Amino acid sequence: MNNLDRNLKVLKKVANIINTNNSINWILVGSTNLAMHGVDVVANDIDIITDEFGAHEIDKLLGDFCTLRLDNTPAENIRSLLSKYLIDDVEIEVMGNLQTRLPDGEWSDLTTFDDKEIYTYEDAPIPTLSLEKELRGYTNLGRMEKAEKIKTVLNRK
Repeated sequence: MNNLDRNLKVLKKVANIINTNNSINWILVGSTNLAMHGVDVVANDIDIITDEFGAHEIDKLLGDFCTLRLDNTPAENIRSLLSKYLIDDVEIEVMGNLQTRLPDGEWSDLTTFDDKEIYTYEDAPIPTLSLEKELRGYTNLGRMEKAEKIKTVLNRK
C-alpha cells in the first residue's frame, strides 16, 4: 500500500469522526491534499486547517490519539494553534487559525472555509483546499519545488 492509500484510509476515519460535529469548519491541505489532486508528491502526513473553535472540538474528538496537545506554535513563517495525533501510524496535524508570513513580512488572513472543494473517498466527504490556493500558500512560504509541481497539474486543466 502506498502512502496516499494509507493516508486516505486514515483520513476517512478522521473525516467520519470530525463530521459528527456539523459546526466544525475544517479543510484538508498539504501533501495528502496535493497527492489526491494528482500532484507528484509523497503524502507523508495529514494536515488539517480549522479555526480556533474547530481546533478545540477536534482535540476532544481525537483526544485518544493525541501526541501533542493544543499548543501555540509561533515559527518564522507559520503560526497556528497546533495539535498532533497518530492513527494507524499516520501523523495528523491540526492547525487552528493558521497564518503564514507573506513576502512583505505581514501575516496572511485567516483561512476561510466558504470556497472549499469536497472530495469524496468511500462515501466520506472530505473538504479540501483548491490547488490554486495551495499554490499561493506554497509560494508565500517560498516552497517553490512544490509550487512548481502544483503549477504543472494546474496547467494540464
